Amino acid sequence: MSARPTVVGLHRAHRVSGVTVTGARLARLAACPVRPMMVGAGVTVESVDATPLSGAPGLSLCAWPGVADPAAQAVSVRDALLHAEAQVVVPNDLVQGFIACALLRRRGVRCAAWCHGDDLMARDLYERCLPLADAWRAVSGSVARAVGRSGGGTLPCPIDVPDAPAPANGPGPLRLLYAGWLDGMNKRVLDLAALADGLHGRGIAFELTIVGDGPSRGGLERALRGHVAAGRARLLGPAPLGRMGGLHRAHDALVLVSRSEGWPLVVMEAMAAGRAVAITGGCGGATDLVRDGVEGVVVPVGAMDEMAGRLGALAGDRAALARMGVAAHAAALRSLDARVLGPRFAAFVEEAAGAPETPEAREPGAIASRWRVMLGALELLGECPARSLGALARWWLGDLGVRSWRESERGIEVERGVTLPVHLPDLPTAADRLVLEAVARLVRGGVERIALYGAGRHTRRVRRAVERTPAIVAIVDDRAGEADGPPGMLFGRPVVTPDGASRLGVEAVVISSDEHEPLLLRRAGEWAGDRPVVPLYARAG
Repeated sequence: MSARPTVVGLHRAHRVSGVTVTGARLARLAACPVRPMMVGAGVTVESVDATPLSGAPGLSLCAWPGVADPAAQAVSVRDALLHAEAQVVVPNDLVQGFIACALLRRRGVRCAAWCHGDDLMARDLYERCLPLADAWRAVSGSVARAVGRSGGGTLPCPIDVPDAPAPANGPGPLRLLYAGWLDGMNKRVLDLAALADGLHGRGIAFELTIVGDGPSRGGLERALRGHVAAGRARLLGPAPLGRMGGLHRAHDALVLVSRSEGWPLVVMEAMAAGRAVAITGGCGGATDLVRDGVEGVVVPVGAMDEMAGRLGALAGDRAALARMGVAAHAAALRSLDARVLGPRFAAFVEEAAGAPETPEAREPGAIASRWRVMLGALELLGECPARSLGALARWWLGDLGVRSWRESERGIEVERGVTLPVHLPDLPTAADRLVLEAVARLVRGGVERIALYGAGRHTRRVRRAVERTPAIVAIVDDRAGEADGPPGMLFGRPVVTPDGASRLGVEAVVISSDEHEPLLLRRAGEWAGDRPVVPLYARAG
């Protein structure tokens, strides 16, 4: 039997992340251990200590300065992988890792792409980065469909499932646990307040424990204020990975109310502990394993009154709740245990490791084609100067053994008519396309002057859509003109207050936010009057 390849998995310094927890589990996977590498701007040992990867065997760091452009970031990861003597790399959602693998392919480094999400940003990753991978798997069928490529298949995270479920808890209030990132877009955590209201309105005695952190924590605290004051709800903040098993055992059921998931690890953990799960239809791979009424409760996304009714009935039928926990454990043991999935993960790695390097890969046309894919991936990270792209291309060509080329304004010519460009391709992202489609609908309806509402991170992500659309005449932001507010101009458009939008003759508003879309929709309804207000993500489903 050949020796195991050295496998490195790349991770961000996230305190609350299922992907990072997955990395901690894979570091101890007997069938195929994966050495975690924490990457990012200025990551330190202290950064790692605050994440689930703290103490993981084989952990290493890859840091770059905050001013590093995308090409420099990819070079940092390339050099760190060389130092780690990586043979197979699992980039997860790190674009830099895909590019670094492509740069090092001649040196025997291979890319095993493990696809975790099916939101729009994940789809950008699949479209632009998967052509650089040597093998891929999706954590669930829904993610495999989002990938939209043949081959691959599904592979959830292997976890250690005890041979027997934990004993059911005794009588008392219904003890519910939520654990994960606190955001309003994909996780829909504000629905937890509606669930608590529904339980309380039915006279159900319950305790809701919320573990995690994220941008919607403040809004959730406000929405749950009455329940917290009455002792029915508590927000604990992030919990160390080693504490999660005890939290699952201390509760009767896990609750997850997401709009979009891959295969939520927290559901796996709850089932492994022998706990029922109450989930929505947006919970990805969990909905393939959890049968409604058998391993748990499954309701449509947003149907919190229905979930409250179902959980309320279980609060009065402890025997049924216990049977669900036993069934959940049996399903986890059958389908998620490392003894079952570990060999499948090892086969995935071996598939990537065995991908050959063909002689045709060093032909000028193939080199130029692969370089263009790398440029499209780099573009997901932001703007990159031509000098950095040129330096990256020259290193790569030299490493491939291409010794003769000619530089021009168009790029690096490796053969007559075959040039490696040194500028990004200016391709629209999935978010750009949502903006362009929303604007096109409005223009077809006779609207000529449109404003985006929100000058934050999302609007910067859709710069290309703004620059390509003359009908977008302004960007509205509540903090426009304030000292700590957004700049006065973005992408050639003035950034104005809602009052300023009226002075500019704005006829319609497009909400430019994912995480804060519901909030901005409500605010726009207060000032937009009879002007159309168009959300992006509510339409995207």
